[in-house]
Amino acid sequence: MMRTETDVRYVSRMHEAASAALTFVGDHAFTELLNDNRRMTVLLRAIELLDRSARCVSSEFCEEHIDVPWDRVLGIYPQIVYHKEGLHLENLYYFIVEVLSPLFHALDEIIPQEVSV
Repeated sequence: MMRTETDVRYVSRMHEAASAALTFVGDHAFTELLNDNRRMTVLLRAIELLDRSARCVSSEFCEEHIDVPWDRVLGIYPQIVYHKEGLHLENLYYFIVEVLSPLFHALDEIIPQEVSV
């Protein structure tokens, strides 16, 4: 399977965004994050970059890397931000707890392979 530079670039951006999000989440309780505008802004921006970058990765690349939870990333930003009552906190919490760390580790596994191509 031929990998495109575009796929590698967008997956690298996803990896960087996931790393930034994990850094800003750190060991903070969810309620702490909600009360820290700076952390929340950076976290939401990172999630937006993850979503936008994931949309640009080819379906062939996604099919080749099934360990990445593509379906949990694609469309997550609108699900969190564009809620009728403001931020959809349940979706944000779910993403932080259930998706972010496994996503980072899955991307971490493929980044070294892809960058050398």
